[in-house]
Amino acid sequence: MSGFKQRLASWILAAFGFGLLLAHTGAGSAFAQGMVPSLLDPRSPLVCIPPLQGEVRFTLTWAQVLSGKQTIPALGLSWDLRNDFLIRQPQLFLDTMVRLQAGRIGVRANYELRNFAGERNLADGVIARNEFDFTGIRIGGDFDIYQRWNTRFGVNLDYTIYHPIFTEASFTLGGKKIEGDPPVTLGLYGSYNPPRCIFGATFICDGEIRWAFTGANLTDWRISAGLKSPDTVLGSWALKGGYRQTSIGFQD
Repeated sequence: MSGFKQRLASWILAAFGFGLLLAHTGAGSAFAQGMVPSLLDPRSPLVCIPPLQGEVRFTLTWAQVLSGKQTIPALGLSWDLRNDFLIRQPQLFLDTMVRLQAGRIGVRANYELRNFAGERNLADGVIARNEFDFTGIRIGGDFDIYQRWNTRFGVNLDYTIYHPIFTEASFTLGGKKIEGDPPVTLGLYGSYNPPRCIFGATFICDGEIRWAFTGANLTDWRISAGLKSPDTVLGSWALKGGYRQTSIGFQD
């Protein structure tokens, strides 16, 4: 009987030890299975996955040269772009902007078309064409200092890949071409979009101002306002109108 009791006690100890081993293995497995998905869960307090947003903007711009001069200081000569070179005809342009943003940081690509021309009749029926061109792609980055709902305010940095170019054949024998350096600008921007709806749409206004710190001397500012549709799974759209003014100076 004593031998049976000893064998029974050994079986109980072995079963208890095996149970502890299973419990430890199960706890470790459950811990591993519970932790890995939580790290991939956007709601987890251990990680922060910034929201990804995108924007595509098309802007019809009715533009004209308001004022401008071409000067040769060494000779004391100066000509007016509107009166002498006859560059005063308004033009309609289509600008495009694509922006991708993660959290507070965004990257942009802008394509803007600016080409103004004027023709002047010279002697013997010769027509001289004068042209100012500032067309191409501008890339930039945004950093939102303030974010709340769809309202944002921050600073940006832009690099203009293309050059400002002025050509004329009215007052220079054989013509003349002046090409400036691409401007690099630092600016401020803001977009205000309160959550309050008006017949399902919300009011939105935005603005931007940029100054060049290298390259051609550029000052560019714009402001616009309009209505924005409600946010859906497919995104939203907005219709706005506004005003923009650009001042640029360069030499060659």
